[in-house]
Amino acid sequence: MLPDAVPLLRERFVHRDDVYAVMCWHARQKRDNYYDRVFEPLTDAVLTAHLQGEVTVAIFPTDITTQTVKFCCWDVDSELEIDLLKVLAVCDRLNLSRVIERSGRGNRWHVWHFFDQPQPIREVRKLAASCSLDGIDFFPERDFVLDDFYYELPIKIPCGWHRKDHVWSSFLDVDGHEVSIQDALTS
Repeated sequence: MLPDAVPLLRERFVHRDDVYAVMCWHARQKRDNYYDRVFEPLTDAVLTAHLQGEVTVAIFPTDITTQTVKFCCWDVDSELEIDLLKVLAVCDRLNLSRVIERSGRGNRWHVWHFFDQPQPIREVRKLAASCSLDGIDFFPERDFVLDDFYYELPIKIPCGWHRKDHVWSSFLDVDGHEVSIQDALTS
């Protein structure tokens, strides 16, 4: 683990640090990719544990006090490389920078676009509407997040151990080769 990996994760992905989720086994649903909410601060120690594979952390992208997000993300779980290429083409058409992450086993990806400044969630959802693709989820997934009874679905942050697929997520360059967290997030 690079010494600056935790600050990079915090800078790029963490916009709300009062709650997070961890991937775990759900006995009733009999599946490993269930996310339990943790109503505690998302500390550097938790992010370090994520990078070391001790826990798999997911975050809630929207700051509920400002209704803003730091990023948008396409979640490509179809396993068809053509779906990844469609997302990349949309990013190119809209002139959006992107960071590609292999998020699980096989061909499953997250494509991240980071904003220079936090953006209103409603504006980002308009972006989602302008580039929606069948069968590909987009985060943030709601136009508004309420504080008292509804938290949006979490999204797994990169560089962690996928407990269901038993693989590490990794960043990729445009040719599909693995790159370091520093190369992916600082270039």
